Amino acid sequence: MDPHVFRARRVRPTALARPTPASHRSGFVALALGVSLLGAGCAQLPGKLASKPPGSAWGVIPTTGSAAGAPDTPGADRDRDGVTDDRERAMGSNSEAADSDQDGFGDGFEDRLGDFGYRLLQADSDRDRDGLPDARETALGTDPAAPDSDGDGWGDFDEELNGYFGFDPRVKTADADFDGLGDGLEQRLGSSPARVDSNGDGIGDFLAYSADQSPVGPKLAGGLGELIGITYSPAMAKALQQAQLPSASARAAKRGPAAFPAELARELPYPDVTAAQVARGLRPTAALMQRSLYNPHNSPGLYPSYAEIEDQLFKLAATYDGSPGPALVRLFHWTGQTQDSCAGRDPRGGRRIYAVKVSANPDSNDPEPEVAFLGVHHARELMTGIHTMHLLRTLTDRYAGDAAIRKLVDTREVWVIPVVNPNGYDRAVANQLDWRKNTRLEDKQDPKRCGIDLNRNYGFEHVTSFPPAQRAALPDADRSGVDPATGNLVRESDMYPGPAAFSEVETQAVRGLAHSQFLTRQRREVDGLVCMLSWHSYGGVVGHPMGHVAVPPNTNLDPPDVAPYNALTGAMASAAGYLNVKDGYPALTTVDSCSYPGYAVYGDSNDWFYKDGDTYSVLIESYSVAERGGCPVGSTPYVFYPQDVAKRDAVAKSNTEAALAMLRTCPP
Repeated sequence: MDPHVFRARRVRPTALARPTPASHRSGFVALALGVSLLGAGCAQLPGKLASKPPGSAWGVIPTTGSAAGAPDTPGADRDRDGVTDDRERAMGSNSEAADSDQDGFGDGFEDRLGDFGYRLLQADSDRDRDGLPDARETALGTDPAAPDSDGDGWGDFDEELNGYFGFDPRVKTADADFDGLGDGLEQRLGSSPARVDSNGDGIGDFLAYSADQSPVGPKLAGGLGELIGITYSPAMAKALQQAQLPSASARAAKRGPAAFPAELARELPYPDVTAAQVARGLRPTAALMQRSLYNPHNSPGLYPSYAEIEDQLFKLAATYDGSPGPALVRLFHWTGQTQDSCAGRDPRGGRRIYAVKVSANPDSNDPEPEVAFLGVHHARELMTGIHTMHLLRTLTDRYAGDAAIRKLVDTREVWVIPVVNPNGYDRAVANQLDWRKNTRLEDKQDPKRCGIDLNRNYGFEHVTSFPPAQRAALPDADRSGVDPATGNLVRESDMYPGPAAFSEVETQAVRGLAHSQFLTRQRREVDGLVCMLSWHSYGGVVGHPMGHVAVPPNTNLDPPDVAPYNALTGAMASAAGYLNVKDGYPALTTVDSCSYPGYAVYGDSNDWFYKDGDTYSVLIESYSVAERGGCPVGSTPYVFYPQDVAKRDAVAKSNTEAALAMLRTCPP
């Protein structure tokens, strides 16, 4: 069989004849002819294949022989300092010494606190042990010998972390309603320093402001879907509510809110520092409490660190590499170096991005449909990394004993990128669970405005392709990191799309998979992805591309694609027990009788896959109303992810069923 037959089935005269962007047209033609796409806009004629792709590419990670003990083994950490060996080499630290600069602060601690001025290769001093090195305190103008320089009851570290929410370690900050927004900020916003929910819509001022919404703007009917959700435990919610219950005058008479429960200290962001501050008698701000993490890593088995995922991937590949077990898996890594450089710290090598190929013949490029699955574009959507790992285990561990799984693996080539955003994921799991973007600092002169939303960074209708006036007129422009008043990009937005399409190594890696950029002996590894699933959370919906108001050129599905697309997403939604929204995500108002406002998105992966390679690309917002246990009660918002192992595994199972439905249905 012709190895390109599945791509040829997707190329129709109507598709080729329509007016499309150049990148879309080249994707159709090149994939139909079997031309190798080796880089952005770089195609070579048949028979003229270069010896290897230019720039970054996917390289194989060996799993046999001496590879298992090599320094490049994914997840390896010989000095057990919490920084993997490959990252230590990228950053220039010593992978065989837990404290490379011998300053008394371990490499893992300094890496986790790098945003606050700690350096792995230069000795640091922190006399007051408040999490801010002396040099950083001097630069800030705070007291290096006092953990609460301004004496307002909030620690310097806490206030520096929460500066966006109106706290300042140099000036006494009040928060009369204990809602997480400093009173000075509330006065500037026009919200009430005496009310937790100024406009009475059931969404607290802090959560609304966190999602780039005005606390005094129009009422948010049901919130903002997956842009608002809690990351803290029920116990932390109870402590917060108890602190907020008394009136401002009553709290003043009692000299502040209720005492913070010491047993919750390890749930606070950056527990290395903040738990110690609680032990010293400093109360956390309400902002810090609401940015807490439900102990995702410290709770055994709930959500793994990225190093643990790396270790799992290597063990999976070593088990199913044909020596001695069945040959089903090959493990790849992207050679491009991600950046973990928030807060202006010295440029630091980030974590590797991995791809896994699952096939009955993984060393060959067989004439079979190729299907891709992507997890964790958004850092805080931890559950989506569980989905990808669960799918990998299902396809491999059940291959021998499950005829249906074996048939899928025998007749498909499955590609999985378990975590598209490894630096953001590790930041979320380890320290700051409300983090959404990657961790690359674009402008060192403005270290507080860090990170790019990777699912706004793809090449079809990236917002920089529109002039400012057109950007401002886009529906839900603020959900794509655009100021609706001016059309300018907003760097501090959680949806900031980056300075240009594919500006980020992470999205370049995804493009590299779709365009078959590999450093292998194969002529090609990927002939053209027939289907792709990108997982997100939360919502419980399944949808397909072009889920926004059309912007020229044509942004609709090709008419012949509509029925197959609806059948595909319908089968997947039925398998998971989710709602099939087709292309109607922006018009959503409810899901399973709960309020759930949708919104338009530009520059996302689904649109790009469809327009670039004519791939049947599907989005799942996982974690449904039924899986969450119902609609939010009162002012308690949705949670992003399951908070216990049993529920986590049940959600992973339902999403794996949706993935298997895609494999059975593709090509539609």
